[in-house]
Amino acid sequence: MTSFDMEHRDKENLSSNDNVFGFSIPGDPIPLQRARHGNKMTWDPQKQIKEELRQRFTHYYPNHVPWEGPLGLEVTFYMKVPISLSPKNAQAKYNKPHIFKPDLSNLIKFVEDAFNGILHKDDSLFAKITASKVYTHLKPRTDVVIRKIEK
Repeated sequence: MTSFDMEHRDKENLSSNDNVFGFSIPGDPIPLQRARHGNKMTWDPQKQIKEELRQRFTHYYPNHVPWEGPLGLEVTFYMKVPISLSPKNAQAKYNKPHIFKPDLSNLIKFVEDAFNGILHKDDSLFAKITASKVYTHLKPRTDVVIRKIEK
């Protein structure tokens, strides 16, 4: 089973502003997998990973009430540089766009689904999404920032 540790992102700004919430999820970014069907049943192959993220979130933020109203999602997926590249070529990739699988849309959908009902009431509340997928020389991670949008 994969282990996740959630960390505050920009701790000072988060504690002073109730309209912004951010954190990092260390580890390789995870794309959403489609529901599986068989034997007259449907199941979520990522149920265990999502449940672990939800438990960690509620452990670190026990008093968080799921946000309602229009929200903005900013997410950056930091991907590992392939180990097959030479150090010189690997360094040239840092902070450059990652244009290979997994698809950006599937990565975003996993973040939306994993925190649905915990961080936000429903993922339909996202009125604005800004996302990027880049190479990193540091450890891979997913940085998430959610902002309340004025009505």
